[in-house]
Amino acid sequence: MKAISELTQLESYSQWHNLETAAGMKYLVKLKNLKSLRLGQRLHNWKPPVKPASFDDATFVLIAKLPALESLEIFEARLSYSALVELKKLPNLKRLKVRLVATPAADIARLKMVLPNVKIEWEPLSAEEDQSTLVKKLKI
Repeated sequence: MKAISELTQLESYSQWHNLETAAGMKYLVKLKNLKSLRLGQRLHNWKPPVKPASFDDATFVLIAKLPALESLEIFEARLSYSALVELKKLPNLKRLKVRLVATPAADIARLKMVLPNVKIEWEPLSAEEDQSTLVKKLKI
């Protein structure tokens, strides 16, 4: 993540099933030209110890510091409304896609009210997906 943060001209970045942790996300704030960001969860290490999640609620304080961000896609996570509402600090955000994320429908509805100019694409997480993907597969 530190090396990627040196590529300050990046306008689009995607990561999924890598080995990064939420602590590494602090380097994202150097990507001031980033317009599109796609974040998926890290791969689970089947040998102990279980690695922490790639991104979590605290990551959204960092994402909110990306002034050029127009599009954000997030998947495979457990996120609170207080984390997601940080996105209202992004002046250029136009699109948010949320899938395989454990967040209550009521929180997404509240988020849509707070972000009226953002197209929010939300795919609700079923209880089966929560157990099979988040709990068993990713251990989050």
